Amino acid sequence: PALTHIAAHDTLWVTSNMELQERFEHPMVGNLGFDIHVGDTLLLYSPAGTVLQKKKVTQFTSLDTAARVIINEINNNSADAFDSEDWIELYNPNAHDVDVSLYQLKDADNDHSFTIPAPTILGAQDFFVLCRDTEAFSTQYPNVHHYCGPFEFGFSSTEDQVRLYNPYGELVDSVAYSVDAGWPALDEPGYTLELLHPDLDNALASNWQYSKQPQGTPGTRNSIYNAVTHKQT
Repeated sequence: PALTHIAAHDTLWVTSNMELQERFEHPMVGNLGFDIHVGDTLLLYSPAGTVLQKKKVTQFTSLDTAARVIINEINNNSADAFDSEDWIELYNPNAHDVDVSLYQLKDADNDHSFTIPAPTILGAQDFFVLCRDTEAFSTQYPNVHHYCGPFEFGFSSTEDQVRLYNPYGELVDSVAYSVDAGWPALDEPGYTLELLHPDLDNALASNWQYSKQPQGTPGTRNSIYNAVTHKQT
């Protein structure tokens, strides 16, 4: 329709079922008058009739909103000599892949939001890093390849929230940390907050520690991982 705008780094969905708008937080327009099938070729035209993009449909992906995705590591206080900017590591504890396309990362401010681009698949028992500055991150961690960004907000080193929502706007995972509420405190920058074990409740301060070495462990198992801890009650 006329006067339709797509904000920077945002998405616009075209659908034949506008009832989906009740569950999705993304901009959406209706009146799609045809079905889409695997093997079809979709073409995006400019008003002048120029083909802007062409895409062949090879598969459809259903959103698994019941799958667990865990906030597993938080970097919110990089050292000046190793400044990767803020980043959040997600972990998929499931025995199957999870499509995290269009999941949203937020801090304590609802106006601060980053949408994971599509398509993004988080492999079974694998890690994925969301970076405030992808260039800074890749410079400091050249061997980590499963990441995306950038986002325009940062996380406080003393008190903040890390929240992850699925495309339906449902909260998938959330960590609210504060050094005044028993969370680990460290004067020296460069260390990351790591979850002891993915089976533990990451809402509890007692289940987090600072990484054993500076710069943390993005894309791999946490340095303070404890295989026994998760058996404790």
